[in-house]
Amino acid sequence: MPLTLSQIRTQMKKELIPLYGEAETLQMIRMLFEQYCGISGAKLILKQNEYLPVDQYNLMMEANSALKNNIPVQYIIGSAWFADLRFEVNPSVLIPRPETEEMVNLILTDANRLLKNDDFRLIDIGSGSGCIAVALKKSLPGWKVEACDISAEALQVAQRNATQAGADVHFFKADILRWNEWAESGLYDIIVSNPPYICEQEKSQMKPNVLQHEPSLALFVPDDDPLLFYRSIAEFASLRLKKNGKLYLEINESFGPEIIDLLNMQGFKDIGVRKDIREKNRFALARKV
Repeated sequence: MPLTLSQIRTQMKKELIPLYGEAETLQMIRMLFEQYCGISGAKLILKQNEYLPVDQYNLMMEANSALKNNIPVQYIIGSAWFADLRFEVNPSVLIPRPETEEMVNLILTDANRLLKNDDFRLIDIGSGSGCIAVALKKSLPGWKVEACDISAEALQVAQRNATQAGADVHFFKADILRWNEWAESGLYDIIVSNPPYICEQEKSQMKPNVLQHEPSLALFVPDDDPLLFYRSIAEFASLRLKKNGKLYLEINESFGPEIIDLLNMQGFKDIGVRKDIREKNRFALARKV
């Protein structure tokens, strides 16, 4: 039996709100209507009594079933927005987060204030979907931007995202834990990374759609070595940053003091931790001297 937009929306809310809460459910429904039906914003209200074509209705119901199985909506539609750019995402890459976009904005603020020419080199370590590297290259097209990841599948997604955005980013496969085996000569002005930083013991606090479907390789670190990646990144940065070059890290809110100590031991200066929009300690910044 055909259903109107309003009836479909009501049905999906009834089934999804117990799993996701009202605000997240409404946002996901809006995303799906826009993706599969080309209906967004006020049109959802204006067309609420119209019937959907059968093919669009079937797509909405398939997506509804996927959401009930905890598949993230971004993986269902195959994309996510980040820094006003649409990025392809699939289970080989993390879904870009708003706090990571905040880190990009921190870099751009510093770039606009401190860096007056285009002769700069940046590397994004653990690039995933390429969202950081691509967003920065689009805003600072004169910069030489590089990005690495250990996952060949993630690099394929990142390269497609860069091509789609028209961003000339050099991607390459590399393991930061073995950086001394691949690091080329030459120095960077900026090193940025959003490495794995969630401890295994934190899994019980995570939502099923993240835990069951996003790549664990990009999320988790051992409980007995939560600074595993930061240690390697700091060692790499201490040798590969230019004088006065800057390091930007997204961090686990629980380990701010430990990361400050680590960066101090590596000889960095102007070390600080910044809060994200939710007032959590989320970013560590430091300068090479």
